[in-house]
Amino acid sequence: MPLRGHSFFFLGTGGAARATSVHFARRGAARLFLANRTEAKARHLAETLAAAAPDCQVQCLPLADSQRIAAALKETDCLIQATSLGLHPHDALPLDPDLVPVTLPVMDMIYRETPFLHAVAERGCATADGRGMLLHQGVRSFELWTGKPAPVQAMRRGLEEALAARPASPESTSS
Repeated sequence: MPLRGHSFFFLGTGGAARATSVHFARRGAARLFLANRTEAKARHLAETLAAAAPDCQVQCLPLADSQRIAAALKETDCLIQATSLGLHPHDALPLDPDLVPVTLPVMDMIYRETPFLHAVAERGCATADGRGMLLHQGVRSFELWTGKPAPVQAMRRGLEEALAARPASPESTSS
């Protein structure tokens, strides 16, 4: 999905959301919605984004305000789930899946299908987990370290094999 001119909704504002949202804002995202359990943390990220990309509109939303969340999700082009919810077997869902429009693509930064991804996929949303993000972090690192083009397909196979060989415990396959 192109970034320039589009809107993105970040559910969670930790380190992965911070890096990704700053990248999106600097690459021309028009609007970013930030929802976090701790509103002060979302406001802090909003300040960082304002300094990094003053033309990008940023709106902080209280995670508990489902009405405002639902309205913002209707105005966005992609939902990015960046909380740690889904890492552990009995975690609550980070958001009520019924709030997510069925046409909205959803990306979860966790490296496997989470219960939340499963729930929004059942509603009809296109979904992706964090494996692609992990792969391309490795690709970029390889290129920076070696100065050579990364063998992306070999790295993809290696990642899939490594994830498949890991025990099923969520702690071993998380971001």
